[in-house]
Amino acid sequence: MEPSKLKDRCYVLTPEGVGVIIKATHHCMTTRGAHKPGTDLVTSRMLGVFRDNALIRQELLGLANSNT
Repeated sequence: MEPSKLKDRCYVLTPEGVGVIIKATHHCMTTRGAHKPGTDLVTSRMLGVFRDNALIRQELLGLANSNT
């Protein structure tokens, strides 16, 4: 689900922002072509306070990185 659609679904919670971080293994990097095992790709989307406030964004990214 796209982050903007997730934000629309959270209307009951009235969030001030939505932050989505996805970490995944790209199989073309590990099994075909480059052959680099352990290569992860990360994509993120920030909306609301997560986009507008650098301190809050860094806190979210720090929490995400601590669970790797």
